[in-house]
Amino acid sequence: MFHLDPTPIPTIRPIGARSRARSAVVASGLASLLVLAACSGSGQAEGPTAATSTSKPPGTTTTESRRTTTTEGDDDVVDEEQCVPTEVVAEVVGQPVERQLSFGGSGGEVSYSYAGCSYDVADGDGSVGIGRVSGEELDGPELYDALEADAAASSDEDGFERVDDLGDEAYRDGRRLVVLHGPQVLLLAYTPTGDTDDRNPDDALRVAMAVLDLDASADPIDCDPIGDALVDEFGSVESTSGGGGFDSVNDATLEYQSCTITFDDGGEAEVGVADAGPFADWVAGKRDSIFNTTFEATSVGELRAFDNGDELFVDDGDRPLRVTTDELGLADEAAAELRISLAEAALGA
Repeated sequence: MFHLDPTPIPTIRPIGARSRARSAVVASGLASLLVLAACSGSGQAEGPTAATSTSKPPGTTTTESRRTTTTEGDDDVVDEEQCVPTEVVAEVVGQPVERQLSFGGSGGEVSYSYAGCSYDVADGDGSVGIGRVSGEELDGPELYDALEADAAASSDEDGFERVDDLGDEAYRDGRRLVVLHGPQVLLLAYTPTGDTDDRNPDDALRVAMAVLDLDASADPIDCDPIGDALVDEFGSVESTSGGGGFDSVNDATLEYQSCTITFDDGGEAEVGVADAGPFADWVAGKRDSIFNTTFEATSVGELRAFDNGDELFVDDGDRPLRVTTDELGLADEAAAELRISLAEAALGA
């Protein structure tokens, strides 16, 4: 959950950023966190763009294999005895596990391979993984930096996360804000250039603070009062235009009317208004999407680390540490804490 600051501190991004202290070390370098909806669709006229996807982000492939023997000359595969002892992992997980070698790779923006051990929970389908990462072109801190930057950028573009202290309930959805306020849902965005690639959720917050209490329920929507409400924040209005569209996640659809407010300096604010009825199901679909990715800067002892919601990477020497959890039935925060504990066990083993 995140606190919004209407006047952001220049060195800290208050939206789409979170950090967690661990072992008395406070992580620095706050950054934002993705969701493109699984099995979703969207269409719109003018107004806030509804980002959707029915496949993994292009250029990203992940493979994983397991085996119990090593091949001579295979530098990426470790001997099973080099892995964290089974009893240590079992103690951290809280139930018996079975260990086997695991290796694979990712072909995303930053390609890498990993090798280590997977630990299957004896009673159930869950597992955890602990291994080391090697890059195709980078290694060590340079590889870690590239992985961290890529994860933060993905979260900035596509992340979905709760925001507190705004309306009745609010979320950052990529570069826009989606705010539940009474019987309405507001979809809010701002770009200083008119280019959607330059949207900034901190500026969308400024839009929210100016229009949140307006009655925008008229059909068709009246854009002039919305433009008037934004003058103090963004300057003189050049033009306003109405539109509409929809944003669908699974079976939940936010169908909205929208206003695009163009300012004399070329900036554009976009305000969409939808009925609140489908909001809870829409949020649930966003959260459960297989495309949901987060970014959290953290630390393990004295070492830099970041978590993308599925994997924890730790900047530890020539081959960064990678820790995963899968199908354990844990809430997101509990799974993240477990990855930290497993990393501590691995580094102390």
